[in-house]
Amino acid sequence: MHKSIFTQLILAAILLCLFSFTLAEDYTLGKCFQLAVSRSETLADQEEQVIQAEEHFKQAQSSNLPNISGLFSYTKQDQGTDLTNIKLTASQPLFHGFRIINAIKQNEKLLKTKQEAYQWAYLQIYSDVSTAYYLLVYAIKDKQLLEEQQKLYEKRLQELNERLQIGRSRKTEILSFEVSMALLKTTISQIDSQILAAKTYLGFLLGVEATISLSEENSALLPPTKDLAYYKERMALRPDIKAAQSTLAGSAIGIELASSSQWLPAVDLNGNFYVQHAAPNQNVAWDAQILFTLPTFFGYNGQSKTDEATSIKRQAEIALAKLQRKTAQDIEDVYNLLAAEKAQIQSLTKAVELSETNVQTVLADYRYGLSNNLDVLQALNAAIDIKRSLNKLRYAYKTDAAKLASLVVDIPSVGGTK
Repeated sequence: MHKSIFTQLILAAILLCLFSFTLAEDYTLGKCFQLAVSRSETLADQEEQVIQAEEHFKQAQSSNLPNISGLFSYTKQDQGTDLTNIKLTASQPLFHGFRIINAIKQNEKLLKTKQEAYQWAYLQIYSDVSTAYYLLVYAIKDKQLLEEQQKLYEKRLQELNERLQIGRSRKTEILSFEVSMALLKTTISQIDSQILAAKTYLGFLLGVEATISLSEENSALLPPTKDLAYYKERMALRPDIKAAQSTLAGSAIGIELASSSQWLPAVDLNGNFYVQHAAPNQNVAWDAQILFTLPTFFGYNGQSKTDEATSIKRQAEIALAKLQRKTAQDIEDVYNLLAAEKAQIQSLTKAVELSETNVQTVLADYRYGLSNNLDVLQALNAAIDIKRSLNKLRYAYKTDAAKLASLVVDIPSVGGTK
């Protein structure tokens, strides 16, 4: 029996290890985006606002439907006569000066605005996640470059110690490299702090532990860019611009709604069916009524509402024009920044190749006594500085490319498709 339990425990441990191994997957940018979308409180809040707007739209639509109610009344009078009324009342609006139709249209535009706000929040999540993701990947890559530099220093120190033994190097040369080694370790320690902070922030966005590991797809490739005209055309697809357009359309309907409330009449059809009717109308089984209401004078309140709605429409026009102008400028700024970064990346890539060649040349010259230890140290430091600059610029480019993608609604969906 004990052997059986022991066997079961071993099997359970093996399954747990396999399960843990399955969970220990690397997080790509797409995976991170999926997790952030699934746990975003901002997106959940926007979704609730959409649901509320849908209900407001349904409520506006219901205003055009008949209203049926039941009434029971019992009256006891002083002379001992009791009056009892039981009836069903139905009311159907026939014409309300287009107020109901305009209210439905206005709520429909409000619903559209909330739906676009949800999509805009979705885009902002991609922008935030991509920024945090590339910040972490950059820091990890930066640490790798420094660790490679540390190995070169260690190899160089070993060579200097060997040369010291045969009298071909001085103690000061070793001390110079040891100082550089100490500074390098300090820099690596600082990068570790940056990596932890970046992991913590990304973990917060995703709702996962800060110990996640990342897997960058095609890390050496830069996202391609298209012509500026392409991005300017896609500006019309932005949810915030669509939301502003819906707001403007809704404000225009608001003018019609205020005007119709001021001047146009309302016509309603009312009907009653009596289950029990008090005297002297106890023989009346039903009645019907057409109610015609004509607004005449409301103390200039109606005109004031119309003027207010007109001002709201002008305000919506100003907001839309401002947003369109700012969006076009943002797209152009990021596009120009990407072009400048790409040119710099090309120059730095060539500089990296030259710096590596320079290191090998200086080392060869040192072995023949044509250069000194300071030349070697400067060449190594220059090479790593250029590599780190190139690494930083690469991920700045990727971050800005993701920002441009979110600006022009050109990001992958949660399912991985456009």
